[in-house]
This record gives sequence, C-alpha cells and structure tokens, in this order.
Amino acid sequence: MSEPAHAHLAPRPIPEPTGHRVRVVTMRLEDRAGVMQRVTNCIQRRGFRLETCAVGPTPEPGIAGLTLRIDPGYQPPDQVVKQLAKLIDVVSVEDITDSPRVEWTTAIVTLLRRGAEAVVDPAVAGLDGQVLHRDRDRVVVAVAGPPAEVATQLESLRSLPGADWMCSGPLAFAPGSPPRSATMDLPPPAAVPPAAPRGR
Repeated sequence: MSEPAHAHLAPRPIPEPTGHRVRVVTMRLEDRAGVMQRVTNCIQRRGFRLETCAVGPTPEPGIAGLTLRIDPGYQPPDQVVKQLAKLIDVVSVEDITDSPRVEWTTAIVTLLRRGAEAVVDPAVAGLDGQVLHRDRDRVVVAVAGPPAEVATQLESLRSLPGADWMCSGPLAFAPGSPPRSATMDLPPPAAVPPAAPRGR
C-alpha cells in the first residue's frame, strides 16, 4: 500500500448530483447526556431525513463536534440551520454545503481468505488502506479518505468472498469559515435575576 493519492488533500467545492437536496451541516454542542437525542428529535420533528452523522470530541473541553448530512425534503434549506440553532445545547451551527470543504470517512472491511487467498490478497494489496488483522480465515482492512473515493474502493470489493463492511458518516470541515463558525450568531443565555429575599 503506497502513499495515498489524497495525502495532500486541499479544500474544494464538492458538487452534489443534480436535484440532490442533502445539506452538509457542522455543529458544536455542549457534550452532555441527552444531547444527541435532542438533535435527532429536532430533525425527526421537522420532517427532515438524517442521511449520516459523525460526532466526536474537539479541543475545547466539554464541546463535541458534529457533522450531519440532512435531507430537508421540500422545505427551504435554511430551515435546517434555523431549527438546529434553537437547541439549548448548540454552541454554533453552519451549513457548509456550498463552501469549499474537506470531507473524510472511514470504513472497516472484512474479507474471507480461506481458499481464496489468490484473489483476496492481491485485492487487499491494491487498496488505499491499512490491514488491521490477518489470519488464515479472514483479513480486516481500514479504508479512509474522501467519501467518493472510499465508496469506489468498497464497490471494487463487493464480489469478493465474505465481503462485509461498515462505513462511518463523513466528517467535514470548511477551512474558510470562522474558527467557531456560526451562520447565525447565537444569543447569549439570558441572565437569571437574583432571587428576592424571603421574608421572615
């Protein structure tokens, strides 16, 4: 496995198919119990369809990063950001669909080797990936890169013995955006007035 073709990946516009309605949305949220349920409930309640979701920690303590691919159906695309911004846990939210961006996804692939080494091993050697495990019966490979490239590699393995895989939702980043981007500025929490003194 040689150096990946995408080793020096640059942000670029990523065209979507004609008529494709899916929006790519990045969020920063307070990382606490129930936050993902509130996000998915909001998406479901508004009649949007969640295509993929990727979530993980950020350098900021207590803040999680989230990349969503959401189909708003026939509703105005800006409704996706407007509705998600209403959630109490949201620090920032941005629709980066039309921005030059980097997208990255990972797939874990399992192939059966026993009796098929002559076919499976050359296919694995030709992948832009990393072997995680190999024994007489099977090989497990991680493939990572831009979603379209990963999808092409997975399709090339479909006919191999025991081909099975699981693919993560893509992470996305638009380097031209402000560091803690916000397509809309979220208002600060309202001040809570001090409690009135209790009478004796």
